[in-house]
Amino acid sequence: MEQFLQVLRAIGIDFVLIISGCSGAVSLLTSKKNTAMNWKEKASIFLAGGLSANYLTPLVIHLTNLSDDYRAGFGFLIGYSGLKTVEFLIKKMHDRVDGNSNKNIEDEK
Repeated sequence: MEQFLQVLRAIGIDFVLIISGCSGAVSLLTSKKNTAMNWKEKASIFLAGGLSANYLTPLVIHLTNLSDDYRAGFGFLIGYSGLKTVEFLIKKMHDRVDGNSNKNIEDEK
C-alpha cells in the first residue's frame, strides 16, 4: 500500500485530498433533490470533486495562510462546493494582483 501511495504522490495525487473531495461530492449529490442526473453526470461530479480538492486545496491553504492541519477539511469543502471554489480563487488572485499593481503605482509616485 505504501508503494502505491508513493506512486500517487510522485504523479501529484494526494490520497487524503482525493478522498476528502470525493466525499464532499458525494455529500453534494445526496443532498440534491434533483435526481434527473444520469450516472455519467454523477460520476463526473464525483471525479471533479476529488480532482478539484487534490489540486486546489494546497492553493486555498496558501492563499488563506492556514495550517496544513486543515487540508482534509478544505478538501471536503472544495469537493462539495465545486465551481464556487474556483470563482473564489480567481477573485482572490485578482485581488492580490490588483493589490500588487496598486503598490507598484504608488511606489512610482
